[in-house]
Amino acid sequence: MTILGIGTQNNSPIIGINQSVEFIDGTPTLKDGDIAVGDFNNDGLNDILLTGRNAVNTPQAAIYYQRSDKKFAKVPNISLDGLYNSTADWVDYDVDGDLDLIMTGLDANSIQRTFFYKSNTGVKKNTAPSMPTNLRVIDKGNGFVEFKWDPSTDDYSSFLGYNIRLGTTPGGSELSNTMSNLQTGSRLLTVTPPLFINSYTTQLSPGRYYWSVQGIDQGYQGSTFATDQIFDLKYEWKLLNQIDIVDRRVSPMSNPKFALLDIDNDNDLDLIYGSSNDRKVYLYQEKEYQLVSKNIGDRDRGFENIVAGDVNNDGKIDLVINGTDKQLVIYLNTGGDFSEAYRLTNNGLLQTKLKIIDVKINREGLDIGVIKNDLEENSEHRLGNKSN
Repeated sequence: MTILGIGTQNNSPIIGINQSVEFIDGTPTLKDGDIAVGDFNNDGLNDILLTGRNAVNTPQAAIYYQRSDKKFAKVPNISLDGLYNSTADWVDYDVDGDLDLIMTGLDANSIQRTFFYKSNTGVKKNTAPSMPTNLRVIDKGNGFVEFKWDPSTDDYSSFLGYNIRLGTTPGGSELSNTMSNLQTGSRLLTVTPPLFINSYTTQLSPGRYYWSVQGIDQGYQGSTFATDQIFDLKYEWKLLNQIDIVDRRVSPMSNPKFALLDIDNDNDLDLIYGSSNDRKVYLYQEKEYQLVSKNIGDRDRGFENIVAGDVNNDGKIDLVINGTDKQLVIYLNTGGDFSEAYRLTNNGLLQTKLKIIDVKINREGLDIGVIKNDLEENSEHRLGNKSN
């Protein structure tokens, strides 16, 4: 796992990085920017875009491609407009098989800008991975079920992600949020796939269910969903009688930070909620949010930022929290609670933007990217040699 952190220390830009990522042109130092990760040149390796201001407050933007030795080098002959207070993302907007780039933010004159760069990488186009096959369900008892399938294959990517569709009607997705077109499999958002292993375990109530799965490559191309599967789940079921009426409303906070995730793998979204001086956990149970106690740090130490994702590829959603105490902590989901796995302290990370990303091709888990800030106008450019 790699933690890439960009923020400020003593009003100067700083980047915190472990040995898993190496920049051969020197480690960039930026602040007030963003990170975007994707395989923009379709070579099966994830590349990095960094935006923000350098030590003399000049807006910068650069693409670093991943070499076969897993080191990153600045892409030559590509000049990007520098922005700060910026947001950037890769997206195949014209659905031509390569990733285009959109950036928004403030330029050197503090004017709001939006730049669109259309990829011009040549004839090397990315195609969607193959559809997963051999779908099967294992009943583990007491409502726990495991979905399994044989992996997809792809033209360039060797490290594929997966996306489950689960519903209560034929072809339905009532119990899942696929963020994909259910007919074609095309991704509606360029976000990291929820799974990087070919299985998923959850707990369901008795009933009939319909499910499928798609493969997603590092260029965010999604396969079509596999043929719809049907399974009937039967087991002894107890209805819990509620004696008292309890107020379960979520109390409002100023400047709130929150994350929606399935903490207890019961196939609904629970809530991590807080502010600059508070942290709370709500489980969605009995059709309402209930305040519970979970191990996500001291309650009086609030959130600077929070993101959720499967960090260690165990099928459970984990947390990465940057607190107002300037400590970045990874909490792994233990199946209903959290266990601290990593803590980055005294690094002065302020006004951060967190991302969970797959930077390197491995099967050890997702990587963590950290940066800071956000914004808009219109311009179009091309990724490729500047003379094109």
